[in-house]
Amino acid sequence: MSEPLAERRPTARVLLRDGRGRVFLFRYEDASVVNEPGNAAGTPFFWCTPGGGVWPGESYRAAARRELREETGIEHAAIGRCVWTRTKQATIDGRPFVVRERYFVADVPGEELPISLDNQEELERGVYRGHRWWQLDEIRASGEIFFPRGFADLLAPIAAGRLPARPVKLKE
Repeated sequence: MSEPLAERRPTARVLLRDGRGRVFLFRYEDASVVNEPGNAAGTPFFWCTPGGGVWPGESYRAAARRELREETGIEHAAIGRCVWTRTKQATIDGRPFVVRERYFVADVPGEELPISLDNQEELERGVYRGHRWWQLDEIRASGEIFFPRGFADLLAPIAAGRLPARPVKLKE
């Protein structure tokens, strides 16, 4: 019996920063990450940026704005440039995918923005375990798992205001 073909899934993700230089991340629980490289603790818990699939006919940038609104309730973030791209294999809701991600920087003024989870999809609600705003030094000091791998090192130049001229291609 042959393996099922993996579907392609274009995905837009958002590095959401507030006026204090913090980045917003979701905490999820997903057993599929237990054996991921870099997960020495073998934990199913991890932190990652808001984001999700791009609809047919939708641009990555438009998808980033829509996903941010759906997942956080934030509607007026300034969506900036794409800073990272990544292609990876993933299983989503039991189906294999080749995920092609683009990460956009987005800024919101101020701090302590209200977050609304009212429009999360059922799949997201099933794995959602929390959210918070993180400073870079907190991420570095944490024993938690962050995706993409090497997140703190990838975030450091962006946190310092140095955006790459072209998107950096990340390893799976």
